[in-house]
Amino acid sequence: MPCKHEGGSDPCTKYKCGHCKVYRQGQSRKYEAQNRVISSKAGDRRHLGRVGAASELLVCSDLLGRGFEITRPSNPLAKHDLHVELPRIGWKGIQVKTADFNQKTGKMWKKSSHTVNHSPIIALVHLPLRRIEYRSGTEPLPPELQE
Repeated sequence: MPCKHEGGSDPCTKYKCGHCKVYRQGQSRKYEAQNRVISSKAGDRRHLGRVGAASELLVCSDLLGRGFEITRPSNPLAKHDLHVELPRIGWKGIQVKTADFNQKTGKMWKKSSHTVNHSPIIALVHLPLRRIEYRSGTEPLPPELQE
């Protein structure tokens, strides 16, 4: 049965310090969920997972606009974020990465360079500018994706 802090009628199970165990555990879970954000600049707070999902959807819309067939793996542990069917080549995996963009030089780069790439195609995405750059991964970049 829930304790008084959860709206129940049972007395609280107390720590030696007198605080309720159930209430404390609920507060720490709430704190962890609220603080699961990343910050690249002061005042720039983005939730983990949402940036990657938005980047994947932007790449999906770009490839669908070009007329390619797209699939997304149902397994979250898959090594490719997307699969695209290219004419004359067939199905290829794409790994989507969030990138930074230097406006002076006009170049994009991956934020986390320590990740290992297993995909034939890498899509670098800068969300604020809605810019996508396709790069070769484990195989040369297909001519359909070269700009």
